[in-house]
Amino acid sequence: MGSAIEVAFPPAVRTLPPSPARDFTLSVITHSDWHGYSFVDLGFPAYIMMIGMSMTFSFGRRREQGMSRRDLFVHILTRAVLLFIFATIYHGGLSTPFSEIRLTRIFHRLAIAILLCGVFELVFNMKTRIAALVTVLIGYWALMEFYPVPKYGPGDYSALGNINHFIDRTLLGAETYFILSTLGVAGTCLFGLLIGDLFVKQKSTQKRLLWLVAMGVVQVNLGYALNSICPINKHIWTPTFVLISNGWASLVFAGFYAVTDVCNWKKVMFPFTVLGENPLVSFAAFGILPFNRYANLFAGEALTPYLGAAQPLVQATVQVLLLWLLVYWLHRNKLIIRI
Repeated sequence: MGSAIEVAFPPAVRTLPPSPARDFTLSVITHSDWHGYSFVDLGFPAYIMMIGMSMTFSFGRRREQGMSRRDLFVHILTRAVLLFIFATIYHGGLSTPFSEIRLTRIFHRLAIAILLCGVFELVFNMKTRIAALVTVLIGYWALMEFYPVPKYGPGDYSALGNINHFIDRTLLGAETYFILSTLGVAGTCLFGLLIGDLFVKQKSTQKRLLWLVAMGVVQVNLGYALNSICPINKHIWTPTFVLISNGWASLVFAGFYAVTDVCNWKKVMFPFTVLGENPLVSFAAFGILPFNRYANLFAGEALTPYLGAAQPLVQATVQVLLLWLLVYWLHRNKLIIRI
């Protein structure tokens, strides 16, 4: 299970009559099959980037409260372990034999991303983080490009021939792309830490905005420029996907920042602020609560004579609205659920 867009909308949009608008919408909200990316593919990298950004501020406050580096490491390690346990339970850990549980799901990646962010923040300064980011991206590409995968050879970026699949199949016995692509996740984490550093050291809102836009434009264009030698691929989190996703996330964040902090139109962003206060709930609720069944009470198939092929889309929209009402209730009661 994933976000509301991933779970609710693609099946609903497919019920609409074929049209250019329908096809475009599906291309935006449906995951890419292999190479390339869609809008929904950018959500998880943006979230990981925001983890890195927020960690810069969180650790800064905790240092002011007197926490040592050891205390901070124990804190972030505890969070990562709890999230990994939650991920295992969320994906069937209490109802599935342990031998059948995949420990390579999206929340497992989140746990690893949090731990990586914490270690990088505690160990490296800004210059070293930049060097580490460049090293991670180039080193990851070099492994994919030059390591001779048995039966496929070097530089194979196909679903079965890439080195990510080979390593997971060999070490985990799983048809996944988890272990090595974590290097790409590390690159996304590192970039979030860099933006966090930028915001701490640069107090001018206009200069922050310019930096965000500049970094976004440079990375998007660099990702496309390098696509011919390293395909953009979210499944194996290639370095070009890191650049593309970081770039678009920076530009989107720049847009939000311009509206809320530069123009001071905070009320416009209120619905997104509510979702952002409880990101774990917003992300996981569709896999835990039966929103589809609740939405069926308000916009079920009984409305098909009136809504026609649009009925599933209306029902999916109601599902998302119900999710928002849940996190709004948490907001009103000042409840923030964290791990």
